[in-house]
Amino acid sequence: MKRQLLSLLAVAVIVPTVSAQQFVTANRGGGDITVFDREGTVLQTVALPPGASTPEPMYVVQVGDEVIVGDRANDRIVRFDRNTYAVNGTVAAGGGVFHMWAN
Repeated sequence: MKRQLLSLLAVAVIVPTVSAQQFVTANRGGGDITVFDREGTVLQTVALPPGASTPEPMYVVQVGDEVIVGDRANDRIVRFDRNTYAVNGTVAAGGGVFHMWAN
């Protein structure tokens, strides 16, 4: 039930880190992301930086040493350090940030 609820509320990606496997969810209605360990324990919840509108994280992907989050409400992507989840920056993406792939 817990896994079904998570999949209904958020989109997750497995984000490997130096110390352990983690996964991150985009909390669309909350304006933040949540980082879990491989057992499903919440490690931290991290707010997207403020924008013109309340942030609306859509999808999460890992690219190298960063976790990239699409912010549909503010037409941008937010770059987080994958180990500390400090914001590395934002990039304007134009209208309609939705699906993202890293390959």
